[in-house]
Amino acid sequence: MNNKLSEAPIFSSADYPKSYVSIKPGDFRLKEFSELTSRQLQDLSDQLYVFCEKRADEVPPLASYEDLPYIASGWEWSVFRKDQKTVLKVPAGIFAEVKDPKYLENSRLAYEVLQTYYPAEFIAKTQFYRSDDTNKIEQEFIENDNIDLIPFSCDDKELLHNFERLLTQSQKMLNEYQWMPDFWFAKTEAGFEINNVVIQKETNLLKIIDFTFYFDPYRIYSEKMDQAIAEHSARIEEFLAWIKAK
Repeated sequence: MNNKLSEAPIFSSADYPKSYVSIKPGDFRLKEFSELTSRQLQDLSDQLYVFCEKRADEVPPLASYEDLPYIASGWEWSVFRKDQKTVLKVPAGIFAEVKDPKYLENSRLAYEVLQTYYPAEFIAKTQFYRSDDTNKIEQEFIENDNIDLIPFSCDDKELLHNFERLLTQSQKMLNEYQWMPDFWFAKTEAGFEINNVVIQKETNLLKIIDFTFYFDPYRIYSEKMDQAIAEHSARIEEFLAWIKAK
């Protein structure tokens, strides 16, 4: 692809900036286009997202693997129930690079970095390996009720304390590493909406089960990273202030 853009390129499955989910500071997905203007980079990023979203809509994810019960799929992985205590994640087949050994290694490195910021009990126990030329992630199964809202009426002190710990460490990671996991919070009329935060049913512990995300706003280009940090810092501070006032 010509990186001297006169107009936005049209990406195809054979020609797009791939993601290998490196969370290393400064390792931006669009680094080969670093000489472009801010506006051009924004346009390129927007078009890349449109391409990714369209491909994810059009390509059926892997839904059958070794006769294991199928649970769900995302842009990166398809998830299967290996046994009562374990799930198995294998590439969903939407984006080719998820099958690359480098993708698995970067996922493992992200897991290790997260362990330096979050309490061990907040991170799902996970193993990374390849077999039969396939990237595989084995992870403890987290039983949960798919809660996506913490209402203003919530008075569960243990749960709120766990959220305070998660939010505090997320803010620290944003400040120090310019990155955080794919959590998303939003204040609504009813409370705080939460996405990609799993609350373990038995313990009320918050569990991190995804260590990377395919279209990572912190690692697309520098200004997009700054925007994502500012946005998520503000959301975290708002959520934390509410918890501390309870």
